[in-house]
Amino acid sequence: MQPNRRFFIHRVLAAAAATTALRSDVLALHPEQEKQSKRYLSELLSGINIGQFFHKDWQLVDAYPPRAGAVILHIKGPKQNLLRVDICQRGKQTLGPAHTKHLEFFVMDGGEGKAEYTSEMKEALQVLADLLEKNAAAYQLAEQLFTHRERLQYFPDAMAKAAKELVPTVIDY
Repeated sequence: MQPNRRFFIHRVLAAAAATTALRSDVLALHPEQEKQSKRYLSELLSGINIGQFFHKDWQLVDAYPPRAGAVILHIKGPKQNLLRVDICQRGKQTLGPAHTKHLEFFVMDGGEGKAEYTSEMKEALQVLADLLEKNAAAYQLAEQLFTHRERLQYFPDAMAKAAKELVPTVIDY
């Protein structure tokens, strides 16, 4: 099977599984899926540790393996405010405050996409994005994520809730 066709089928099956799950909690995975998910997160974060400052006073506080098509990070800024940042596959039109060739970062802050980002926040997120891009490219990790648009399509209720919460969103159908 050709790589593009295999990739397409993988994405369609992932979306179908996501949209047909009944009352599924994306934090509760089959043990083998959980193992793969944790390995994915470890590969993506290779070279940066939880608790580490990655840019000036910006710190990676926590990270969650892929759920609903994105990796979720908790980041503290210099004012000790906690941000939820969802890492998606880069879409055709970039909308997030930071992006690379393969990844796009979205701040889920309850602003419904209208929040303004300080230049300091954009700079910090871009530094982190650039660090993680190397790993994403080396391990072909971005292909396993959804774009922000796909997440809105496949998980509309969860995405509406995610825009208002800092915790990883439970998908509830």
